Amino acid sequence: MSRAIGIDLGTTFTCVAFMKSASEVAVVTNNDGNKITPSVVTYESQLTIVGEDAVAKRGKNPKNTVFQVKRFMGREASDPEIKKRTYPFEIIASNKGNASIRITPIGSKESKVLCPEQISSDIIRYVKTMAEKAMGHEVFEAVITVPANFTNAQRQATVDAGEIAGLKVLRIINEPTAAALAYGFGKLVLVYDLGGGTFDVSIVEIKGTEAVVKSTQGLTFLGGEDFDYRLYEESVARFRTMVKRETFEELCQDLFEKTIDCVKEAIRESKCKKEKIDDVVLVGGSSRIPRVNELLRELFGSTKLKFDIPPDHAVGHGAAILAASLTQNRDSDITKFVGGTVRLADVTPFSLGMNIAFDRMLVFIPRNSSYPMSETKTLSNAGHMQTELKFQILEGEMAMASKNNLLGSVIIEVMPKPMGKNDLEVRDSLIVKMVLNALNHSFPPLELIKHSIFKSMLTVAERNQMVKDSKKRAADEEIEREKFKARTAFADALMRVKVSVRGAATEEKGRAMKQIIAREEE
Repeated sequence: MSRAIGIDLGTTFTCVAFMKSASEVAVVTNNDGNKITPSVVTYESQLTIVGEDAVAKRGKNPKNTVFQVKRFMGREASDPEIKKRTYPFEIIASNKGNASIRITPIGSKESKVLCPEQISSDIIRYVKTMAEKAMGHEVFEAVITVPANFTNAQRQATVDAGEIAGLKVLRIINEPTAAALAYGFGKLVLVYDLGGGTFDVSIVEIKGTEAVVKSTQGLTFLGGEDFDYRLYEESVARFRTMVKRETFEELCQDLFEKTIDCVKEAIRESKCKKEKIDDVVLVGGSSRIPRVNELLRELFGSTKLKFDIPPDHAVGHGAAILAASLTQNRDSDITKFVGGTVRLADVTPFSLGMNIAFDRMLVFIPRNSSYPMSETKTLSNAGHMQTELKFQILEGEMAMASKNNLLGSVIIEVMPKPMGKNDLEVRDSLIVKMVLNALNHSFPPLELIKHSIFKSMLTVAERNQMVKDSKKRAADEEIEREKFKARTAFADALMRVKVSVRGAATEEKGRAMKQIIAREEE
């Protein structure tokens, strides 16, 4: 049995799985008997409630019940994608402008502000606990999945959430890549992942134990929740609650077509012919929509669509396989798993580069480039007698640097020289955790400057404090649960005594009544 778990942290549902043996993946069942847990959290004065019980609280406690938190991960509060929707809970900007949620639990006079990483960590902690019950031991490591089109800030936010929950995150893996692993080896597959809040499509070739991603496309704000919202708008407009399937398909046709456009673009960028794709793997609950299936059959034919693994479980299934592979040297019973360690060659969802003069974006690594890889370019000083050069590290596809997403920056000290005379060789290396290496060749000795592209929206101090707070809150809640169990047990015992006393009294009354009747008859 693997000692690490795979977590599919979804917008609407979360799934956790682990390798039970060299050939079997177990998807964990939660306390309600389900293999997927709603990604919903309710905060009360002394308890944090996750899953089905939290869903049941949405009507009575809407301002303190948070859902779709994945859509806020790694985003600023001013993000248009956040602002275009209304939520029953309060979304505010943190001191750094990041999206946060303010809650005031019922029974508490004080409000508190939680960042998306903290709320996501509560979901992760819950499924981690479920996995520990199923596995019979504590869990300290995990592979967590993210949409292929997640930015670096969103990926780092996911890592932070896992660490706050008490896990070492072994790897972040793209959801379609994880699903491809779940479906086996020796094929070229197209993964169509339409979930509750995001859409991804990836073309993955699996040869032996190596998974090579050919291309990826996606939309981070398109999923089942968006289809629901279209229905909501239609129902409000018409003042009715029953909507025919034909009406639903008509309302959402443009959204369905957006996903097919992404599929076609992924095929084009992969340089693979549509006919060469062996299987089309359907992942995510929304992939069950009949119209989606029809559109895919029109594109690929009726025989290539695969439903072997439930769409809600496939991503968690694949994450568990990778988690087992990464820890197999410590877990001797799975060392023979698929013949060796799984090797991933994933691709970048966005181009990576730097800003240069006149607000231009110099692309080092184009989107859909496989990593690990590196690219080297020679740059010169744009100013006269500069003593330092500052580069902004960017991701995005816009020609104007300022229109792209800022990941961070690196400052290099240089000898002052006339404009254009201070040549600098910059190597942009993308590895598993994406590290930029800048090599300064303008003066000896050579200086290697490393800058992590994975820029967290939390400081180290903030993250460490959240880990401490999380552990304390979990301990306090366990005490409250034990108190509740004790009160419940006492109340049950008291009720049994009352019932017993009432029964005895009734019996005594019955005997007395019989004696009176007998005397009357005499």
